[in-house]
Amino acid sequence: MSNTQVNSPPDSSDSATGPSHADPEEPSCLRHHFAIEILWDESVGAAPEHDSLTDAVLAKTARSAAEHLGFTGGALGIRITDDAAIREINVQHLQHDYATDVISFPYGVEDTANGKTVEGELVVSLEFARASSATAVDWLPTDELKLYIIHGVLHICGLEDKTEDERSEMRSAEAAVLRRLGLSVDRAMEGFDR
Repeated sequence: MSNTQVNSPPDSSDSATGPSHADPEEPSCLRHHFAIEILWDESVGAAPEHDSLTDAVLAKTARSAAEHLGFTGGALGIRITDDAAIREINVQHLQHDYATDVISFPYGVEDTANGKTVEGELVVSLEFARASSATAVDWLPTDELKLYIIHGVLHICGLEDKTEDERSEMRSAEAAVLRRLGLSVDRAMEGFDR
């Protein structure tokens, strides 16, 4: 993963959809208090994968990553874009002139009487996910994108991956969330060498 973190928000495009809704299949007593907004750039708007990449599915992916680290609520924004847009954000915020998979913007975590809360945004490239998963067997671009969301949310929640120990902790957390979501851990771990 080449995720990087910055503390100032990315520009949001007017070409996105509104906030996601709770997963209708999950009993309301199990839902935590997460406000998760999914924004789709027009450049990725009519992709065939969208049937399995509903806002509810992506919100559940993000929520699962935060819950894995003990968070019970918060506000997360996810922008789905293409390589050109994420490259612009990478240049503007990190001075890296290349497209990447995910960039996270952590705004803070807080311990409250009702549990730990988290706030942040992340930007993921659907185009990058398609290219990265193109040679993998039984690993779809939708799975790759979910992995980027998991990785970015774990960063927003405080996990790092700069040292070997931190990378090991990050990979373990990613694997646990992937299992919880019913995704192939083996295929995801292969992706880190791409």
